[in-house]
Amino acid sequence: MAYTTSSNVSNELNGLALNSTSTPTSTIVTGWITEADREIDLRTGQVWSSTTASSEYYDYDGSGLLRLSNTPVISITELLAESNGINASVEGWYSLTEGRLVNHDYILYTGEGEIMFHGTRMPNAGLQNISVSYTYGVATTPSDIQRLSTLIAAKRIIQTILGGSATTEGGTVSVGTITVSDPSEFGNKRLKAINEEINSLFNKVTGTLKTYRLNRNY
Repeated sequence: MAYTTSSNVSNELNGLALNSTSTPTSTIVTGWITEADREIDLRTGQVWSSTTASSEYYDYDGSGLLRLSNTPVISITELLAESNGINASVEGWYSLTEGRLVNHDYILYTGEGEIMFHGTRMPNAGLQNISVSYTYGVATTPSDIQRLSTLIAAKRIIQTILGGSATTEGGTVSVGTITVSDPSEFGNKRLKAINEEINSLFNKVTGTLKTYRLNRNY
């Protein structure tokens, strides 16, 4: 799920029309939103929408703890362990159940994406012998993340508009509902304001992520 929409980006730019014939086109803007979301994931170290991972395979070292590759985890759909080992003639997959009671097999710590095995059916150490299908990220994209994605995509549009006017000296440049009487002055002011807000939001979000957790969530 994308963190923002073309409609949000359009509203940020005073209702600029985004369609198949606009410059840039709505398809291009959708691609820029995807790129913006990836940048946000990379810089914050977290996925900010709900995403499904199907049948991810892990080597298990027998320690009782397995760390999933994506965090935070919303829920586990299926967790399978293989009992026959590598090079066996047939595979022996069995399902494990989440919970802390005697007939359960593991506890999930959602924030850390960690699975703690317990009980009588703990998996053996082995190669590619744990398979997990799960949902990770967040159920609802936070408003700060939506704002970040909107601003990053809007910035690309403004740069495109100004790039198209690079050969124009003075005069008025108009694209849709955006009218720029002095392209260079508009670029300096508008892009400066957007960059400042983008940096402020990144500092806010990453600062939140760096807060040390005294308790594990499950």
